[in-house]
Amino acid sequence: MYQAIAEQTQDQHTLQKAYDYFRRCFTLALKSHNTDVDMAFANLITVSYDMGKLSSIRKEWAQYRELPLLAKDSVRIYNHLFYEGKLLMSQGKYVEAEKKFDTVISKSDESLGLMRFRCVGYIYKAEALAARHDYSAAVASLHQALSLSQRHNLKDAVLEICDKLSHYYALMGNKESSLLYRGQYLQLKDTVLNYQQLMKVNEMRFVNSMKKVDEQMQQVRHRQQVERIVSLAVFVIALLIAIFLWIVWHKNRRLSKQNVMLYERTVEMIKKEEDEQRRRKSLEDELEQYKQKDSQKKEKYQYNNLDEADKARLCEQILAVMENSPEILSSDFTAERLAQMVGSKYKYVSHVINETYGCNFSTFINEYRIKEACRRIGDREHYGNLTIEAIAHEVGFKSRTTFIASFKKVTGLTPSEYIKISLSR
Repeated sequence: MYQAIAEQTQDQHTLQKAYDYFRRCFTLALKSHNTDVDMAFANLITVSYDMGKLSSIRKEWAQYRELPLLAKDSVRIYNHLFYEGKLLMSQGKYVEAEKKFDTVISKSDESLGLMRFRCVGYIYKAEALAARHDYSAAVASLHQALSLSQRHNLKDAVLEICDKLSHYYALMGNKESSLLYRGQYLQLKDTVLNYQQLMKVNEMRFVNSMKKVDEQMQQVRHRQQVERIVSLAVFVIALLIAIFLWIVWHKNRRLSKQNVMLYERTVEMIKKEEDEQRRRKSLEDELEQYKQKDSQKKEKYQYNNLDEADKARLCEQILAVMENSPEILSSDFTAERLAQMVGSKYKYVSHVINETYGCNFSTFINEYRIKEACRRIGDREHYGNLTIEAIAHEVGFKSRTTFIASFKKVTGLTPSEYIKISLSR
């Protein structure tokens, strides 16, 4: 339906506008899978050939050639033949081009859907003949096209044919016939121009519809792009969460192993201390033998310094009390009371603890109390019903916070972690 404009616009500026327009129409129709893609390409062939730049639509031809070519797609079939024929014309292969156009004529009848293709086939054949200076044959082909166009009232085609007949008769030297068809051309021109105005209205409708399709496609592409971005973001977030969970799991697993190691080390330490206590009990008799001698040494404690033997004996006495006396689990147990129990002075007891164990009395006794708490946690038969607060109170701690801090310092675990591991063993 756009062919009249392409065929009647001979100045380069108008042809360029038509070329750009039909190229745009073809691109839009191709993107939207619109049925007008065939008509748009047919017009693009005509305009590009008239401009002498048929080679500029090779990309469009490659895209068009990839479309399915079915027997029912008559327009598409003839477009292939027209493009190939026009291409041969542009290459100076006029005989081969004429054969292409003869194929169009032979394959199309005068049915409503194919008559224009047959008419165009005659016109293009006439151009190929005229290019070989066979004007008589070219005129004969145009008369066949004229007869067909008049029967079917194809005014735009009649206008072009009359123009070409006038030109070819002039080249043949037949001025009378040339003027005859020039007159017919001028008479029909106003009618065709009115027809073209109607065509332009239809074209504007087509352009508007194509714009709407293009806008819809842009919206679809935008939506698809947003969906891709959202999908990518979801994937990245999911990946980050998975990595984070794996890191947490890995750290928890490593921490769990470390906690088990701390638990086992604490249990082993308590066991060793129990073995040590049994060994110490076997030495109690020997300690009794030294008591009389120790009483003779008490005067020496009144001095500021103790010799190494005195320190060793005092250390043994302190350990005996810490390991055997349940009184150390009393919250009121003090360093002064320990000094009384070992028969020494507070300052000597404090001095020996600090020098031997590198800590003060509070840290020293808390360690023994925590070890006793660990024993009771492990003894579920007798202490399994006790809470953390109850165990803390029984081993001499008045504050839950102090108990937890001391427990963590001694074992490397919180009471809850220690209990959890103990229950799993």
